[in-house]
Amino acid sequence: MAKVRLKFDIFKPDGTYINPASLMNNIVWSGDIDSPSRELSFNIAWPTFEKELVRTLKIGEGDTVKMFISYNDSEFKEHYRGKILSIVKDSSGQTASIKTKDYGLFLNNKIAMFIEDLSPDKVAEKAIKKIYDKDYAPVSVGKFPKANTKYNKIVTGSSVYDVIQAAYTEASKVTNKKYMTYADLYKINVAEIGENVLSLNFNVGENVMSTKYSSDISSMVNEIIVTDDKGNTVDVKRDNELLKLYQVLMNEVETQSQNGNTKSKGFVKPDKKLSMRCSGNIKLMTGAAINVRDDVTGLVGVFYVIKDKHTFNPYITEVDLSFEKIMHETEISDPSSSSDSGSYGGSGQMKGTKVPAIFTWYCPKGGGINGGNTTASGEKIDYSKKTCAGPPQVAMQSNIQVLGTGTNCDGQVYRKNDHGGRIQILPDGTYRFDLLATSVAEANKNGRRKGYAVIGPPGKAEFVSNVSGKAGAVIAEARKHLGKPYKWGATGPARFDCSGLVQYCYKSVGINLPRTSKEQATVGKKVSEPYQPGDLLFFGSPIHHVALYIGNNEYIHAPQSGDVVKITKCGRKVTVARRIL
Repeated sequence: MAKVRLKFDIFKPDGTYINPASLMNNIVWSGDIDSPSRELSFNIAWPTFEKELVRTLKIGEGDTVKMFISYNDSEFKEHYRGKILSIVKDSSGQTASIKTKDYGLFLNNKIAMFIEDLSPDKVAEKAIKKIYDKDYAPVSVGKFPKANTKYNKIVTGSSVYDVIQAAYTEASKVTNKKYMTYADLYKINVAEIGENVLSLNFNVGENVMSTKYSSDISSMVNEIIVTDDKGNTVDVKRDNELLKLYQVLMNEVETQSQNGNTKSKGFVKPDKKLSMRCSGNIKLMTGAAINVRDDVTGLVGVFYVIKDKHTFNPYITEVDLSFEKIMHETEISDPSSSSDSGSYGGSGQMKGTKVPAIFTWYCPKGGGINGGNTTASGEKIDYSKKTCAGPPQVAMQSNIQVLGTGTNCDGQVYRKNDHGGRIQILPDGTYRFDLLATSVAEANKNGRRKGYAVIGPPGKAEFVSNVSGKAGAVIAEARKHLGKPYKWGATGPARFDCSGLVQYCYKSVGINLPRTSKEQATVGKKVSEPYQPGDLLFFGSPIHHVALYIGNNEYIHAPQSGDVVKITKCGRKVTVARRIL
């Protein structure tokens, strides 16, 4: 058994520190594949005569804990740095139970950022820098594996951890590698799971105390029967690999009702679990790959650590293992249009009063055309919303649609939330509007331009559709499916994936498109902005998502698992656009 010695320091915010090691017991150090931070928990117990000593320790939430380990008589090395999150004191047992998390906890902070054509390592670097605070979030950029993929996303309120994992989830689809985010003291890193297999073998009867393996097919689903809302079978899907392997048919029925409700969760593989208890080994950490041999269960080969738990005195390590590389996979939804976002679902001209207008783009971040950082009411400007300032004669919260400027803002709807002394109606009846730009570059590019404004009442904007013919019919078909759930591989009418929705809508006007977004991106004529209603917009590198442009700088799409068919405002970088009609 390995010889392990531990040292601990607890630092107060004022820089003073204490060493409570002599009073510590029940020390547990653990990690999990689905968490960016490792946890260190311990108890502090004291006999009655040392009660005053414990009182003077004054350990509190937010204190910094450092753990140093000497392994087999090596020099002490710092292996953990974290913050105390909770303390539970028990006077009857004279103990204090303390839970801490390492600096990966700072990755749970939420951020807003615009990501355009960034590789996953650059996404991670940019996201971490957004939360850095010398005093309160002292994390820095570590090492990140590179991948030849580009990530594009408008992030509004997602955690840093989810942003990083989402970028590497996309990379994983191309590289077929799995990734995990973790903290090494104050540095945040991303590592490839199982990149190196530990040279040490783990054998039952030698350095392994026990293993536990279970396999259960009782919840397996290898056939899905698809029916319409009258009970008629319309399709049967089978996972032939599962059928051949287990020789047992176990199915589910998926009903395609008008509202898209279904009890089916798709194919389900057998539930397999493997755990191992062995002599303490500091190398057995989440993300590691190890060789295991157990002649009793017949388990022999390379397995991947997805959860680890180290307990000390005596030093024992327990791990949960996976038969394949897995990662915390996640996706971030694009910001969708809503009643308070300043941009609304619609196609064509908005209902309202059309007037001649002069539009001035401004961005308080700096540049040639500036403005204040707050509105007239003192409200801080929010760059994620399309807002504008207008003449006082125009009611606050009115919808203002931009037309005829020759910019990519034509057709977009802004909400008036400000006014100013120089923003007036000119003697010739021309209205002035100042439009909030998303960047200094946009403000400088668009400058000041003449055009027309459609002024609509506060609330949800209504549109007069100017889309006719097959394009109008395709868009009308797509609107029928708003709110229906996303399911990968689904082609409607109850559920859709992105290319299935596009294929279904175009089929309604007699046009047969290929099944996948990658194939659809080769059909029709390649076009650039300004897009026309009915155009297909493709995203990703390589292409993995498609949307249907409906006008008004918006598109309809089926975004991802857990989401629904919805309207989203443009903003994400388009890889290529194709015109079918």
